[in-house]
Order: sequence, then C-alpha cells, then structure tokens
Amino acid sequence: MAFLLLQWLFTWVVLGTAQGIRPAVPRLRLSYRELLKAGGAVPLVAVADATTIERLVVNEEGGWLIAGARDSIFLLNPNNINRKPVKLPWHPSHKQFEHCVLAGKDAKTECANFVRVVETINTTHMYVCGTGAYDPTCAFLDTRITTRAVTGPPSLVHFESGKGRCPYGPRQTLATVIAGRELYAATTSDFMAADPGLFRSMPGTHSRPSLRSEPQEASWLNEPQFVAAFEVPESLDPAEDKVYIFFSERAWGASGGEKHALYARVARVCKNDNGGQHSLVNKWTTFLKARLMCSVPGPDGVHTHFDLLRDVYILQTKDKHNPVFYGLFSMTRYHQETTSKICCCIT
Repeated sequence: MAFLLLQWLFTWVVLGTAQGIRPAVPRLRLSYRELLKAGGAVPLVAVADATTIERLVVNEEGGWLIAGARDSIFLLNPNNINRKPVKLPWHPSHKQFEHCVLAGKDAKTECANFVRVVETINTTHMYVCGTGAYDPTCAFLDTRITTRAVTGPPSLVHFESGKGRCPYGPRQTLATVIAGRELYAATTSDFMAADPGLFRSMPGTHSRPSLRSEPQEASWLNEPQFVAAFEVPESLDPAEDKVYIFFSERAWGASGGEKHALYARVARVCKNDNGGQHSLVNKWTTFLKARLMCSVPGPDGVHTHFDLLRDVYILQTKDKHNPVFYGLFSMTRYHQETTSKICCCIT
C-alpha cells in the first residue's frame, strides 16, 4: 500500500445529529437492556473500581484479558470476566508520589500509577507502562501461571524508564503498537506535555538507536491528540512494513479563523528507518503525514467537515497488505466539539 498513492474512500453512517444532515438509520439497534437480555453483554463487576481501567488487551496465547487500571493490573478470564481476577498491584513509589504532589498535581486524581500501555511481546510476556505519578515507568509482565513452586503468579520484572513510551499524566493522549519487538509510541515525553512525538525504542534492550520525530517542530506535530497506531505489512519482506499513526492536530500555518482549526491526520514511518547520518540523527527520515478528509455534502453543495478523529479500528481483509480502517470523527468549531459524529471508511 504505497503511502503517496493512497486513495481515501469514504462512506458514512451519521451517529449523531447535525444541522442539515439526515441521520442514517442502522440496520440493527439494541439498547443496553436488550443486550443484557439477549446475553450479548456482561457487566464487569469483578474489578472493584472498573471505571479506572485505562487499557484492555486480549492475550490469546495466555488466555487472559488484561486490564491496565489505576495502581493495578488485572488479569481476567475472557470466557467469564467476572470470575475472580488475578490482581497485580503496581503503586508509585513514595518518592514518586511526593515529587508529584510537590509539583502541584492532585494527590487523588493525578499522583497515582495509571497503567496506560499494555502490549504483547511474546507468548509469555507483555510490556506494560504506567504514569508513575508523573514519572512514567515500564516493565515486563510475566503472564505464566503454573505452580507457585515453579513460576508463581504473574509478576512484573525488569523495570525501566517510560519516558517516550508512556505519557506523564492520565489525561494525555497516547497511541502505541509493538512491531518487530520494538515499541512505537505516539505520546508526550516531558512533565509539561509540551514535547509530543513519535518514538521508537526496543523494550529491555538497546540493539539499535531509538528514533523520534523532530522536537518542538510544529510542521511535524502541532498540539496532536493521538488516537491509534497500527503496523501494516507492505510486502513479503517484514523490514519494508510500515507503522501508521492516527491523530488530530492544530492546523499549522493557517491564518484567520482556520488557525484554531483541528485536522484529522494519518502519519507513516518505515520500520527499516535508522535515522539520518549527518542530519536528522536519531530522527525519522521516512516520516510523512496526510490530512484525512471526512465530510458530508449539504443541500447547498457546501460540505460539512468532521475533523476531530475520535477512534480508529482496523479490519483485516483477505489481502493482509490492504486492510480497511474505520474512523470515528466529530465536528469541531474552534475549541468546541459538537455532539455530531460520523464514521468514515478509509481504504
């Protein structure tokens, strides 16, 4: 799927109501009560505070549904999520907590360890990262459980810095994916959330230099709100695969009313990118981005644009080199977001 020759095919299903737009009617609509009655939904009650769950990932090899939450990691049975879960506490250290409070952060809502990154490394280990009370920390989660005499319950091992891998705060946006045992993370890398970037690093080892986007360069990333990241095979050679990052950002270089506008974006980097030799040292040399145009024509011929990207889902097809992406967009007017939403199909 050559990036420069991408064609954006848009179909829409209006999920909200927008002025001048006729809402589409879904073929099937079920209320929450109807889902419960039909057995299509099961409330999660096993976790004491399920509202703090930051990340949910299925580990098919180990047979776990892993939930990253506030100060804890839960391992749930995907066949019965309300069976007593395995709880792995992961609190920030006393020093991390004290520094967080002294920096003026809220002790109850911010100075905790919010587990934001949960990615599969191999059949036995996950890679997890938490905010660490504004001191991000990562570790390997060993998911093996046999007998306590052999491996014991799941445990966290090999702790390391989460800078450039996990945001500092619970409300800062993030998109991550493991590709070729390397972590690609779109996040902020400083306490003030003023240095957003796309980072690549090797968890646990340093086999090749880490890469990042150009810091403090608005033409690369301008106040981005990261949404999702995916690895997409390009050919039969895995080294030629690409990683795609979906996000929204402020319109860079615009003037007048457009200077406050948000644009939905997709960016791409090559997995075999090793950075520049003389310029762009330890920086991406294959970073490209494009605007995602998702709009609906009105009766007067003027298009209504949906520029704030909220979520993205990848649908694999028979051709693994050409998956289909579905994106959920909403409208924005300056700093205000409308309730109208639209789903666009991106191929």
